[in-house]
Amino acid sequence: MKNLRIITFIFICFINFDAYGQYIIEEIVVTSMKRSKLLSETPASVSTMESSEIDLKGVIGPEEIKFQVPSMSYTSIFGEPYITIRGVSGFNNAPGVSVSIDGIYQSKSTSSILGEIDLERIEVIRGPQGTLYGRNSNGGVVNYITTAPSDQREGYFKFGYASFDQFKTEFVHSNKLTEGTSYRLSLSNNIQGDGYVKCLTVGCDDVNKSDRSSVRLKLRSKINDNLNSEIVIARTNLEGPNNIFQFITDNRIPFAYLVDTPQIVGVPISLNPNEVYLTPDSESIHGNDSNREFEVLALTVNYQTKLGDIKSISSYQEYFNEFTMDRDATAVNLYDTFDTSSTKTITQEFNWSLDYENSNWILGAFLMDDETSRKTLFDLPLPIFGFPVPGKLEWDHIAIDTVSKAIFFDATFDLDEKTEVSIGMRRTKDEFTSTQLNRVLLNLGKFLPVSTTCDRTIEQNFESDTSRFVIKRALNERFNSYLSYSEGFKAGGIATYECSDPYEPEEVDAIEFGIKGFFNSGQTKMNASIFNYDYTNFQVIQVIGTQTVTKNAGLASVDGLEIEMSHNFSQALNMKFGYSYLDAVYDDFVNLNGLSPQLGLQQLKGNYLNHSPKNSLNLGLSYSKELTSGSLVIQVDSVFRSKTHFTEFNDYAQPAYSVFNLNILWKNSTDDLSLKFYVRNLGNEEYLTGFLNSASNGGRFGNYAQPRVFGLELTSKL
Repeated sequence: MKNLRIITFIFICFINFDAYGQYIIEEIVVTSMKRSKLLSETPASVSTMESSEIDLKGVIGPEEIKFQVPSMSYTSIFGEPYITIRGVSGFNNAPGVSVSIDGIYQSKSTSSILGEIDLERIEVIRGPQGTLYGRNSNGGVVNYITTAPSDQREGYFKFGYASFDQFKTEFVHSNKLTEGTSYRLSLSNNIQGDGYVKCLTVGCDDVNKSDRSSVRLKLRSKINDNLNSEIVIARTNLEGPNNIFQFITDNRIPFAYLVDTPQIVGVPISLNPNEVYLTPDSESIHGNDSNREFEVLALTVNYQTKLGDIKSISSYQEYFNEFTMDRDATAVNLYDTFDTSSTKTITQEFNWSLDYENSNWILGAFLMDDETSRKTLFDLPLPIFGFPVPGKLEWDHIAIDTVSKAIFFDATFDLDEKTEVSIGMRRTKDEFTSTQLNRVLLNLGKFLPVSTTCDRTIEQNFESDTSRFVIKRALNERFNSYLSYSEGFKAGGIATYECSDPYEPEEVDAIEFGIKGFFNSGQTKMNASIFNYDYTNFQVIQVIGTQTVTKNAGLASVDGLEIEMSHNFSQALNMKFGYSYLDAVYDDFVNLNGLSPQLGLQQLKGNYLNHSPKNSLNLGLSYSKELTSGSLVIQVDSVFRSKTHFTEFNDYAQPAYSVFNLNILWKNSTDDLSLKFYVRNLGNEEYLTGFLNSASNGGRFGNYAQPRVFGLELTSKL
């Protein structure tokens, strides 16, 4: 209530503020609210990156986006992403931040890889988006908008080379196919031929090699003056290890077999960044490898009527993931993981947008049918009478079926020339079925099942009503202010591994006040916001032994401040600045630390949420100069992150760190040829991008960011 009173007081003060002057407003159009609207007039915290900025800075996926957006973090475990915004995250099967590509909802966060080529714009919406975007968007939404087909011949060819034998090729071509129909074909291939993680074991190659190929075909047709359609066919294949986890602390226990864990003291390990002992591939069929495939077929139809625009978005998505991982980070074959999963998802959305007198409306319905199967095999010694015997744990999630249905509306009313009010509501019903069979296998001449640890089918139904209320006030010709209240809902379920109890849905109430606008004769743009979140049944991912457990913390809260600014010092020199402050803590959470069970249950009230640094700062400077041979752009970016906790116990954290990137871009006078030189992680900063607390391995594991990288890119327009 204290935060609400403060926010309300500030808002009332701004209501009566007025000033005069003519200022230039930058025409940046976004679709974050499912309608085209100027960014400066959108009453929400939205960060955008246009194609020119994406290309210049080499922004591809969430790992790069996180350094451009306040309050956003990214990490991964076993190649499955955690996108965190304002302290809210979730595992791949139950993300806290949803991902959308060209308006198509992605049931898995990792599917964002389908959108990481030939981008027109990236939009990151911060704050609960339960009304317009539905389930699993408590933290926000990442929207990828890919480049649309053109009826004029255009395209480009790009070739790049960088450290660690990284080769990049990209080809894009767009043109008119027939009268009223145009296409855009996008192809890319990225190869990393040399690993940057050094394997210290004799006979073991350096690891973290990868090969990623993508193809996308977009067909846009104007059927008549009122009807048009767009077909998207896309596929991405990624080969290479998901993660190489290495010890970052050593908590191994002597005689660990007596306590049912395969921890062996005396086997060499490395605690140095990007160095690891692994079982040589020549001695083990296990190794570290993966194969991930993503496919999507989508159809979008727009029909304009006198009563508004009707849009249908249909999609069929497939995702396949297979990986093997040497999980003990030693030269001895102790503990390996084999994982295979496949997902088939059908989504259908209808929405109807219309303008009526001094209001505009969006009415919609959404359906998702998601079928996932997953089998995980843990190859590890098991204790029999205190002695290790070759064994396997087989966790077979035969089926995870989710059917989600929703209806929603969002309406905006103009009360007067300066004030508008938006009201939205969404009704969601999730039907969840899980069939699971977990077994223990021992080597009895051959591996045979000796016990069943989980054999069950569980059905769950969740229903929710989420709403939002926003009042926007034009303070003057330069500035708008807004005050919003929104609700978020994240479905409950069962984690894909364990046979633990189901977890409950997560709910959040969020209040946000913001201002956005221009000053200094239009040379400076600013967006600022303060916010407060209150969570009930906050969902927490926890790894205990071999199990990935999802639990509900009782209560959690987030208070924060965000500022984004851009300023043109001159036509040649401009700056982009972003800052966020987060106070994200548990208000009530009694939990057991799997790495230190002897401590018993602990009350974690006051502990910081994972992946939520208190202070985040990004600063970019761009200098451009016209040359006789063309033009030159020098872009320098710096990022600062304060201490970042990785566990709910706050017993291990990434210390504060800074990252610097450099981009130098030359274009010829006809703007059809460009050459870019870049350096990523200029200071060769060592920091963790993934973390795993594992009692079964006897320590904390992590993977580090890529070291300093030098690269060149040559682009030729067609």
